[in-house]
Amino acid sequence: MPPELALLMSSVITWIVISLPIYVASKLLSRKSSFVRAMVASLGSSLLFSLVFLLVLHLGPSIITAPLGLLLGFLAGLLVFKEVFDVGWFRAFLIAVLAYLVFIVIAALISMILIPFVPAGQLIRGF
Repeated sequence: MPPELALLMSSVITWIVISLPIYVASKLLSRKSSFVRAMVASLGSSLLFSLVFLLVLHLGPSIITAPLGLLLGFLAGLLVFKEVFDVGWFRAFLIAVLAYLVFIVIAALISMILIPFVPAGQLIRGF
């Protein structure tokens, strides 16, 4: 398989897996919830967060702009959730928090399923 195709396939699979927690959270908190909307929200919030964070980071010393960029980027992501799911700021925040918690559960389940397939190796001792 060409590496470009493998990259595309893994990106789409990752996008779908990342959209699942947002879908579950939005289903509980929004009347306008669908998996397609969750995919749009996950892609849009990721892109907007990155854009806002990088723009703010270039405004000055990173000790000041990095925390500000994280906060403004998070708010930009909430704005995407707010618009896509037609909810207020508080419900958008709840969707983000609940999606994070659902993601942790899904990641734990996937880890437990895949652990038997990982070969046992030597422990890493120091660096």
